Amino acid sequence: MHEITSSDQFYDVLSAAARQDKLVLVDFYSAGCRSCKALHPKICQIAADNPNVEVLTVNFYDNLDFCRSLNVNVLPFFHFYRNNVKIDGFSCSLSKIDKLRAAVARNQQDFPLQALSISSNTDFPKEITISPALAGVGTPA
Repeated sequence: MHEITSSDQFYDVLSAAARQDKLVLVDFYSAGCRSCKALHPKICQIAADNPNVEVLTVNFYDNLDFCRSLNVNVLPFFHFYRNNVKIDGFSCSLSKIDKLRAAVARNQQDFPLQALSISSNTDFPKEITISPALAGVGTPA
């Protein structure tokens, strides 16, 4: 786990994790938040159980402008990143810890579909043909 103390450090760690193909879980917390304190041992356990997940902690009040720029307005709050792209985010309390565990598992599995650029993936065809039956679907008449 890494304690983040600046936006520059955050983006540096995020980029390093992307180079290592790691999922990043960011825990936004406050030292005075009871829910945050209650969740901390569970976050530590998630980090220990998932060595391929980079867990970052960000003190909300020490980094208020930065947290607000990331649309973090309630605590505790969690973001997930893959390849420098935010892929999930939500608030979670101790009673909803299974939601956080499920998100860790889901976001590790969904990575190829959520974060890869189609243009850089050789498994996708270079040209896509739309079936005539689907042409115009979803366009205004």
